Amino acid sequence: FRRIEYLSGFHRKHFEIAVVCYLPGEFYKEHTDFLEPSEALLNGGQRLITFFLWLNDVHEEDGGATSFPTLNKHFQPEKGSGLFWRN
Repeated sequence: FRRIEYLSGFHRKHFEIAVVCYLPGEFYKEHTDFLEPSEALLNGGQRLITFFLWLNDVHEEDGGATSFPTLNKHFQPEKGSGLFWRN
């Protein structure tokens, strides 16, 4: 938590850490992390930052990339690497 606090400038109460392990064929559909105000109130507020840390390599032909279509960017998982963004 302390490293993420240092990198982001946010206290841990303002971010969420989730560990996800995908099985073959599983994926997230394209979505935004922004919550409608009424939904945000029910979920403790808006998520201010997201931090991904990859625990394994995934070859491009196997999928697994985190994509930002509006920015035309995608990031392929590499063991030990991370990705951080403000929502």
